[in-house]
Amino acid sequence: MNRNEFNTVFGSICKYYDKDYIKDNEMQQIYFNEMKYINNDFSKYLENIYSKFKFFPKVAELKDLRFKLKEEKGDSVNINAKICECDKCNGSGYRTITEIRYKLPISFLVACDCRNGDNKLYEGSKMKEAKDRSDYVVRRFSHYIPI
Repeated sequence: MNRNEFNTVFGSICKYYDKDYIKDNEMQQIYFNEMKYINNDFSKYLENIYSKFKFFPKVAELKDLRFKLKEEKGDSVNINAKICECDKCNGSGYRTITEIRYKLPISFLVACDCRNGDNKLYEGSKMKEAKDRSDYVVRRFSHYIPI
């Protein structure tokens, strides 16, 4: 969803629930950050909002609705999809760090601090299944190099 589409959809929701959030830029940005993932099926999205929520929906409720609609549609979540523009990771979500260990340069990947890196975080020791646990970890860039 682009910003113009968002303005139309968000305006409809505000009008339906009789809220004056349409003039609040901070509130708009918070809702846009969640609703920008909706693709083309705005009427079904609005229909679900109006039928499921008695009061103006919270962002968390919209996120749950989005995942439910994706699940019903059979869409899978693409963790490699570019979420935002980032000049540090070029949208991949990964950054490379090179360290000198035992007089040899060692390079390894870390998750970028931008939103693209959110899906790249991993901690093998916290996996639910014992057979899947490992010592592998992918942390944020800022964990290694403070910003």
